[in-house]
Amino acid sequence: LNCAASSFILLLQMSGLTLRNMVSSENEFLAEETLVEVVSNFDHPALKFISGKFGPFVSQMVCKIPLWLAITLKKRGKCTFVTPDWMKVEELEKVIVNEKTQKILGNLPFHYIEVSQLLLVNARDDIESPDRVSALLQEVEGIRMDRIKAGIRSVATSVNRTERVVSANLNNAAAMEIYGIKRFFLSSMDTFAWFQPVEETTIESSAADVQGQSYEREASSASTAAPDATEGRALRRFRNG
Repeated sequence: LNCAASSFILLLQMSGLTLRNMVSSENEFLAEETLVEVVSNFDHPALKFISGKFGPFVSQMVCKIPLWLAITLKKRGKCTFVTPDWMKVEELEKVIVNEKTQKILGNLPFHYIEVSQLLLVNARDDIESPDRVSALLQEVEGIRMDRIKAGIRSVATSVNRTERVVSANLNNAAAMEIYGIKRFFLSSMDTFAWFQPVEETTIESSAADVQGQSYEREASSASTAAPDATEGRALRRFRNG
């Protein structure tokens, strides 16, 4: 797991939350701890919070602060956002190509959906070509979710072949992508458990790869049953205005 995912798990453990009862608003709350770059237009000593010390703030100088603090300062006209490299048009176009050709999901920020949504809503004027960025982000999200769904079907296929599946890999899956499939996938894994071979001596245990499916394979099997459509729609949160 990357550092962001590890921090996310630690916060879950400290809060008592689990993936079974997480909601999108809680994901967004956790995403607001992401550090972003801003250019301040005021001078002020470093600010001390429970989560850390941020600053000092020097006019026209770049500094890294949590997203929630950056949004607060932006609303008060105290800073402008520096667009993250991964959120620029040329980088998103590269991500789309990679997601269609690579065997595993690309390594995007763990909270890329929530962070990009918050930036498009609260700092749209600081983002170059925001409409294009919004469209590309939706395409990236759609491709990645299609690949994850194809991976879930591969788990079902393994079970149908009487292979023993004891875990599933979700490497590089983002927080909201996990949220989008969690109810369907967790209940599916419980169901799959009923079909597992009783004797472990004849069939070797394995971990199914949920995110190693190519986009082309997904396109050819689009008619296969997919997770609840309402979960997928919940992720389409990018706004154009």
